[in-house]
Amino acid sequence: MVAINAVDRLNPHSAAVVVLLTIISLFSFTRAAPHLVSGECLPIERASLLDLKRGFSFDMDSVTNLSSWKPGSNCCKWEGVTCDPNSGHVISLDLHRRGISGKLSGSLFNLTSLQTLDLSDNLFEGSFPQSGFENLAKLTYLDLSNNSFEGSFPQSGFENLTQLTHLDLSGNNFEGSFPQSGFENLTQLTYLDLSSNSFEGSFPQSGFENLTQLTHLDLYLTEFSGQVPIGISHLTNLIFLGIGHDVLQLWNLPSFRTLVGNLTNLRELYLFKVDMSYDQDWSNALSTSLPRLQALALYSCGLSGLLPTDINHFITSHMNLTSLGLSDNPMLSGGMPNFPKKNALQVLSLSATNLSGTLPPDSLANLKHLTDLDLTYCAFSGPIPFSIGNLTQLEYLYLSYNEFTGAIPRSLFELPSLTELNLGHNSFNGTVNLDSFRNLRDLSSLALSGLIVQEVSEKYFHVFPNLTYLTLASCGLTKVPTFLRYQNKIEHLDLSDNKIDGEVRILDLSSNHFEGNLPSKCFNNLESMKNSSILDHGDKGDSMSSEGVPYEVLINKQEFTLERILTISYTFVDFSNNRFEGSIPEMIGELHGLHKLNLSHNSLIGKIPPSIGNMTQLEQLDISANHLSGEIPQQLTYLNFLSFLNLSNNNLNGRIPQGEQFNTFSNATYLENQGLCGKPLSKQCGNVNPNGTSAAPSIISDHPSPSGYIIGLALFFGLGFGVGLAAVVVLQNVQWKFWKRQNGAHV
Repeated sequence: MVAINAVDRLNPHSAAVVVLLTIISLFSFTRAAPHLVSGECLPIERASLLDLKRGFSFDMDSVTNLSSWKPGSNCCKWEGVTCDPNSGHVISLDLHRRGISGKLSGSLFNLTSLQTLDLSDNLFEGSFPQSGFENLAKLTYLDLSNNSFEGSFPQSGFENLTQLTHLDLSGNNFEGSFPQSGFENLTQLTYLDLSSNSFEGSFPQSGFENLTQLTHLDLYLTEFSGQVPIGISHLTNLIFLGIGHDVLQLWNLPSFRTLVGNLTNLRELYLFKVDMSYDQDWSNALSTSLPRLQALALYSCGLSGLLPTDINHFITSHMNLTSLGLSDNPMLSGGMPNFPKKNALQVLSLSATNLSGTLPPDSLANLKHLTDLDLTYCAFSGPIPFSIGNLTQLEYLYLSYNEFTGAIPRSLFELPSLTELNLGHNSFNGTVNLDSFRNLRDLSSLALSGLIVQEVSEKYFHVFPNLTYLTLASCGLTKVPTFLRYQNKIEHLDLSDNKIDGEVRILDLSSNHFEGNLPSKCFNNLESMKNSSILDHGDKGDSMSSEGVPYEVLINKQEFTLERILTISYTFVDFSNNRFEGSIPEMIGELHGLHKLNLSHNSLIGKIPPSIGNMTQLEQLDISANHLSGEIPQQLTYLNFLSFLNLSNNNLNGRIPQGEQFNTFSNATYLENQGLCGKPLSKQCGNVNPNGTSAAPSIISDHPSPSGYIIGLALFFGLGFGVGLAAVVVLQNVQWKFWKRQNGAHV
């Protein structure tokens, strides 16, 4: 009223001035704070996000390149960004599962109103910014899981995150200690996952009793040492608890019952390499303290003695139990537990224990919901009960390394859902006829090592339409099974320790750690790759010919040969992703029969051998990501069949050769070779000799890799590398990898 009276006392001219000034002030305020009107983000936060993006990298696997993140645009409309509609502050940054790599900058901490930060399932690396957490006091959700962050997690500012409810750092390379102070302030926390990291030192011993809202605690596969916080036993709302690795042990607790006694809401309990050998009352604690438990795994926990009868009581009293694992407790003995008719068990893993005796048919028949049964490395004996056919939901069955005898029951071959089967290293009677598996149409993995196997008969050659993993090691084979020619999905094949003979034509040793130079004399031994005349390019597929093409392989120091079981249409050498160094041997040009050569991602130096131009059958050549220098040999233009070339990421220079196939290659072939010029690049050559050659990056290299020659030494001169060598035979355009899987359930 006072203000109104004051205006009333103004003369008309003065009143008009006041009104005009008021309008101007309002207009100026609106111009100064456009985000309040239009919902635009704050300029400082837009700049921070752009700075953050500058540290990101995107490649062909990235789901996005954040193209909407542009200077001058409204960041509230950017991909992954959410703003408060009133203030314009960024409150959420969600870039999970975008395939983004690179590093994070400290500009992240300028987003002081951030409530949600989700960068999970990307390829971020490097250390996480060490200061600035104190600025994110409003943060409620933080997920950095499944990246490659390394170094220590920030030790300061953590205590300010008092509103945090979700913290997930799992699946990274964080090391060092976890913040010891401020943990007690996270009273709103409901989810904490630090698993699969290298955190070490002691886990915070105080403050746990304040985390009364916590429902999920996962410390699995960490390297914490010392005492498990006794405060865990007070987290009565816990539903999930996972603890374990080599150095995190429960021996500092009075008893196992002390840990779980109050956790009456617990549904899932996973303990790995937690020392429980001191506590003989563990099974009783299970059956009396965890009424709602649905999943239990006590792996490598030092359990010993006879399997307690309490386990049977535990199983009977927990009708909702879906998973039971007691694996890797070699001192645990006794027989197979009894399972009541009413049970919900889906996963049963008792591998690497000393359990023995026969499998009780009636008890086994009750496991009608079972999908996964693992009894490998036990001492079970006698026949496999026919009642195993009742397990119609079974998908994974591992029975290797036992003492089973008798014949494999026919009911096993009728399990409709079976996808992985391992029966190897038992004492079954007679031979195992591969025809028996013809009804297991979904089988993707089959391991029969150590058994006497009979080849599939001709009418069942298509018996395994989905097979990707096959191991027939030590099966007395004298030739490569003919049915393999029809397996167009095979990825892993182990035929070691058999009686097969012949020579090798295709070598694939990619993605190993081979190192050293490439001895040129090794190429003298790759005779079958030198001869292009034996390749039949007219027959690509269904020939039943068994005429011999020699293959020779040395796998795990066991020599054997492979007879040709179909017409070979490709000869392929792949030594990519290793650590070979030195130059590419000139002798490589004598491999006239080679179709594909890949030496990419090594540390090769020197010039590209002009002799590669003699490899007239070459279709794909990849020598990218090395340290090759000099010009691209003009002789490479002689490769009339070359359709795929990658010379990128080297130190090549000079003019790119022209003519023939080289006129078909794009810029991508020559990327990251600063000295190259000429078409198809935009860089002109200037005074470079027109007849000069220049390096052009190619995408796939068909030259026998130096690694191949080192392998050649191992294969033909016995200079082993000390690791299993893989021989890949490309039959009907299918690559078959031969190696022996070590300590795997499929062996």
